[in-house]
Amino acid sequence: MRLKEVLSGVKIIKSTVDMEIEFSGISINSKSIDKNDIFIAMKGINYDGNDFSLEAIERGAVCVISEKEDVNVDSLIVVENARQTLAYVWKNYYSDPAKNMKIIAITGTNGKTSTAMFLYSILRCAKKSTGLISTIKCLINDSEYSMLGVEHDRMYSMTTPDPEILYKTLNSMKSVNVEYVIMEASSHALELRKLDALKIEIGVFTNLSQDHFDFHENYEKYFNSKKKLFELASNKIINLDDEYGRKLILEHKDSIGISTKEKTDYLIEKIKISSTGCKFFIKKGNNIIKIKSSMLGDFNVINAALASVCAKMLSVSNSKIKKGIKSCKKIPGRMEKIDKTNIYIDFAHTPKAMEKVLLFFKKQFPKKRIMVLFGCGGNRDFLKRKEMGKIASQYADYVIITSDNSRMENPMVIIENIKEGILKNTNYCIIPDRKEAIKYAIKKLKKNEILLLLGKGHENYEIVGDIKKDFNE
Repeated sequence: MRLKEVLSGVKIIKSTVDMEIEFSGISINSKSIDKNDIFIAMKGINYDGNDFSLEAIERGAVCVISEKEDVNVDSLIVVENARQTLAYVWKNYYSDPAKNMKIIAITGTNGKTSTAMFLYSILRCAKKSTGLISTIKCLINDSEYSMLGVEHDRMYSMTTPDPEILYKTLNSMKSVNVEYVIMEASSHALELRKLDALKIEIGVFTNLSQDHFDFHENYEKYFNSKKKLFELASNKIINLDDEYGRKLILEHKDSIGISTKEKTDYLIEKIKISSTGCKFFIKKGNNIIKIKSSMLGDFNVINAALASVCAKMLSVSNSKIKKGIKSCKKIPGRMEKIDKTNIYIDFAHTPKAMEKVLLFFKKQFPKKRIMVLFGCGGNRDFLKRKEMGKIASQYADYVIITSDNSRMENPMVIIENIKEGILKNTNYCIIPDRKEAIKYAIKKLKKNEILLLLGKGHENYEIVGDIKKDFNE
């Protein structure tokens, strides 16, 4: 492939390179450069790829692509945005595999995975050839697809894949004629321009609450990252029950709104929440869809409704939507009941998600005592730790504070941060080792109690230091 072909759509500022040159591969790591590769130099959090440009050339790179004009190499292509360029380069390398697919991208703090799984179930019930790229798994027509190889996937934790993996996956989907692709769009991916080269048919906004402030710093920057999806999407669906959803629709007035409260395009009515699921109506004018789901939590009403409205926009019939929602009985690590026990696992790792989970169980099981076990991630948003300690002690009868991917931080420092939010007279204990904490909780659990294991959800690993080890709750 020639340089000019792989750089189609890229905003080039200047170049000292012959665009007719053939190249062999693409890399952002100078150590992995082979002869005739392209090296794309990007500035990261810990390293600046531009500092390794000369090394890449010495290893055989045909050129360096960079945002900087002062890179000390002869073969230099200067672009407006290196990260955006990376997305276009991989798209072109795989000959735009998603060209004939309809991409549905879902963003928000909470609910992305559940909304994606609901929609996937609907489209499969409608006999549509469908791909799914989510936090918990990648599927192609109900078969699990390994994006990185089975061993790597087992430890994979990125919500939205990097462009190299994303376009490789889309190319595999193209090979079996996938028509629809549902994917989660993280704020990191949007901010880092991973999705810029995609044509997105429908963008979906679930909600926004405190998370990732280690990366985004504050709500305004976090929201601005999420909003980038709506600059890429042809059609937009927004949850207007959320404060930031109401702000978003003011900027994108052509969006479709859904709400349980406000008069808008799709109104959710007659909601009945129980300990076995939920029932509700989705109404637009005289068109009414009666929905029944076995997924727990009143927040899943919005998730199922967003998926249903997406399906309507894709011309799926009401009967297939109903069947698809009903067929989605279990999502790994999302309000997941463990066999016949009173133990539930949920990915809730933000203050808002934790509060919603605890409130659901308090309301639906008023006679049962609630025991909650959780921790907070290391090298991540430390501001939410105290808040989560407070919420746990407000709504749970007994709190077990433990570890959750401590990474390069001291687990006890994280636990002390959580402890700052624990209210006086709260029954709680601290067991830093998560496995030991779970053993203790199960041993302590009585018949009239419910145990909630929060934060890890579907994850099958634990990150301690720079090591990822097997761990499955």
